[in-house]
Amino acid sequence: IRDKLVTGVQTCALPISYKTTTTSSNTNATYTSVAELTTVSLPVGLYFFKFVGLMQSGVTTSGVGVRIVNGTSVVSTCNAKWVIAQGANGAVNMSFEYDQLATTTNLVSASVQTANTTFNVTGMGLFRVTTAGTVAIQIRSEVNANSASLLADSSLIVELV
Repeated sequence: IRDKLVTGVQTCALPISYKTTTTSSNTNATYTSVAELTTVSLPVGLYFFKFVGLMQSGVTTSGVGVRIVNGTSVVSTCNAKWVIAQGANGAVNMSFEYDQLATTTNLVSASVQTANTTFNVTGMGLFRVTTAGTVAIQIRSEVNANSASLLADSSLIVELV
């Protein structure tokens, strides 16, 4: 926890932590917000976030997508690094790394070799809220009608910089 001295008044910028208790699934190729990883209304400011999650693709040859987006807020800046660790396309150990440069950036993994294999996803970066409101983690399946799931115990930490 970092303390800041502002006009003689000490304030504390506490991180806000969200954790999933259930599995969230998406069966189409469009992004869907994860309710448990949607923030409370955040005031205007610059935020640091860290995401750690466990995901599954319900079938082979279908990847997953994950990103951070504005919910009811307006996010003017979004710079994040995402890593989706999995074996794919004949490679046993391969991680896919993506830069998210806007809230509309689509982040996708390559197809998974085995259905229902659990793999980890991490993300870290900054976003600037210019109109107060919520921010969310979204997931998607890369192929319509196939399941992509974010498992319980995935977490999002958000901190005002």
